Amino acid sequence: MASLSAASGIAASDEAQEVPAARQSLLSSTRNADYNVPLSFDPDEAGLLLPPPEIEYDLTKGKELRIGDTVFGEQTFVVTLRTIAALNPALGRQLGSEANESMLFLRWPAALLAAGDLEVISRTGAVLWKHSLSESDLNAWKKKIDGWRALLKQQGVPDKSLRSGLFATQIGLSGLRAKGAPFWNEVETFRVCLTRIGESGESRLCSRRMGARLRKDSPALVPVPISNTPRILVMDKTGEMKGSVPVKAGTMAQFYADLSGGESYEFRTLAPKLDLVDISDTSKKGLLRVSGFGIRPLNPHVILNPDKYNRLTLLLGFEPTIGDTRKFWAAGLREEKPQMSFPGESGGIFRQRFQLSEVPRAASRIHLHRQSMTGTYADGVWLYGRKQPKSKVESTEYRVDVDEKNPTLLGWKFRALKKGEINRSYLTTTEDGKSYASYFELYRAYANELSARMSAIATAGQALLMGEIAFNHWFENILWWDHYWLTKQRWGLSAKAFKSLNQLPTGVATKANLHVMTVDLKYRLTPGLWTRDESVGAIFSYQQVTFGEIKAPMTGVGAFWARSMPRSLNDFLNYFPLMDYPKWVDMEFIYYVNSMNADVVLSSTMALNFHGQVLWRDNFFGEAGFGFKRYGMTDVMQSKEAKLNTVYGTVGMGFKF
Repeated sequence: MASLSAASGIAASDEAQEVPAARQSLLSSTRNADYNVPLSFDPDEAGLLLPPPEIEYDLTKGKELRIGDTVFGEQTFVVTLRTIAALNPALGRQLGSEANESMLFLRWPAALLAAGDLEVISRTGAVLWKHSLSESDLNAWKKKIDGWRALLKQQGVPDKSLRSGLFATQIGLSGLRAKGAPFWNEVETFRVCLTRIGESGESRLCSRRMGARLRKDSPALVPVPISNTPRILVMDKTGEMKGSVPVKAGTMAQFYADLSGGESYEFRTLAPKLDLVDISDTSKKGLLRVSGFGIRPLNPHVILNPDKYNRLTLLLGFEPTIGDTRKFWAAGLREEKPQMSFPGESGGIFRQRFQLSEVPRAASRIHLHRQSMTGTYADGVWLYGRKQPKSKVESTEYRVDVDEKNPTLLGWKFRALKKGEINRSYLTTTEDGKSYASYFELYRAYANELSARMSAIATAGQALLMGEIAFNHWFENILWWDHYWLTKQRWGLSAKAFKSLNQLPTGVATKANLHVMTVDLKYRLTPGLWTRDESVGAIFSYQQVTFGEIKAPMTGVGAFWARSMPRSLNDFLNYFPLMDYPKWVDMEFIYYVNSMNADVVLSSTMALNFHGQVLWRDNFFGEAGFGFKRYGMTDVMQSKEAKLNTVYGTVGMGFKF
């Protein structure tokens, strides 16, 4: 059986590729400190064609399967049942008794299967033992062996010894007896398999057949000598020992391989359907840069927009749950051999070839101003960018204005017709007789909300039901004036009207309804879209309270905080009916400091509101909230006083337009 120090599962290949930087180019870039938001070159408009992905394999060696650039066989799928002390005596001396426990160590080609279920399967196909291996389990093991590696490095152990053996494994399982592993009492031979079940298929790799042998109550795995006839089944047909089979993207693909040593690998999955967003040249001759989202290549690549959360945010589970969740990647592509490898939805490896046409020059890429928004409330907003001085930029949708004094600067009226969606608008750049189509994307939000609510209020032992109508509007700018700090997606207007459906006592024998009208002007400290981008802000509020004969108009100031539902709470609420949808929450506090009626004196009038929306559709939502409100008013002329301390809960529905 192969040792844990065997070669890596990734075969040596001339396809190892550099991932070029975004701004590299054969010419100078239009990017600078102020203009650093790039437009993307549409791969379809650039004439890029994607033939069907291919299952490319080679089993001519019998004991070794090469699929794509990955090698599977006895040297790359290794299962060992040993102690840490036996595998690495130097580490064993550092760990003490922990090092003498029998553990199951595994190493396999990660490109074939990232995580899944570990199964021990009998000769008859019965599952003798099953243990789930999650990505967090694999990450925890990696963290542990990294710590051991650092410990031994301090002891002077050479780096070469810290890259093989135990340190080359993906997982080490302890507590096997407590987990019910069969290695202490199993006399039947078995195989160890890793299985991953996806939404539309599965993949599995299995070891050769082996048995367990006990020595002083310590089991060891012993391979069973066997010589199978290698076999290939591809797309439900017997295949040659070497071949390349095209599969239409997005359709089901099947593959099965029996190796002569008894190992097997199989998958049933949807062939990858790529979402490419950009292609361009780089400063390195013959090397292109391709970007996309969704399925990531198995080739070297970088994530262009990684999550950047601090430890406290991750600990509390306060990650956002609304927004553009696409993760964009970039990878190098060689012009002389334009191909990359991608996984299927449930496993497998597919070779994707690229048929190139006129590759856009990165130097012709337009860059927008660093303060450009990622969303808008309106169609026809202006974006400002920088181009090459001699290039011609046109739009077939709206218009482009080039600065007469500085031909590198332009203004672009962006078309965003679809509300509640990401809108894509195009520019055509012509330079040196060549034209390239580039684009930018903006999410267009609904600027208006109208909702009806019902509230139950408890005050001084009395219950009060109130009906409410609420309207919100958010401004893209003020009177078409675009100023990043003063007007751009900063201001909102909120109006609410409350009326009680029953009456509260105003005296010994009198009762009255409670009427409240509120108008709030809100300013966001950071620009963005309501129900999409988190922000805190300030509130200037006008409120008129009518209770019996007291009429009290007043003004106040406050603050608000609004964001998507934090991930930890969102995941919990998703278990409840009608809640497995995006959710938005906001909190506000207002203190009313000024009475606008000289006859009325205020006494600690305030409002603390917690409110949330569940977005059943992009323009239809349910809402709920709770809070505390205090009304303290004295009409000096009438010698009447009203003091209400209320706790309330509210539910409602509304729509956006």
